[in-house]
Amino acid sequence: MEVQAPVTTEANSAEPETIDVARTSEPAPKKRALEHAREQSVNARLESLEERQDRLEQTMKANYETLSQAIKATNNRLDATNARLDTLVTPIHGM
Repeated sequence: MEVQAPVTTEANSAEPETIDVARTSEPAPKKRALEHAREQSVNARLESLEERQDRLEQTMKANYETLSQAIKATNNRLDATNARLDTLVTPIHGM
């Protein structure tokens, strides 16, 4: 869309000049496009962080299970060792 508007030129005259009004309204679509791009970037980052959190939670669960099994195995060995010690100590005290 073009309109006639008085614009002062270097010669200091006030001759009407054609101004493209559509060009002056470009920042709004550009701004919307930038906001949309930022929103997509933020959403992609959020999705990436959520996926990373899921992987970390799975790793934590696996590590917890591994540690639980190691603790149970250690406790079983300690119980077996204590049982053997009990068999050795009882005869000595029985004398």
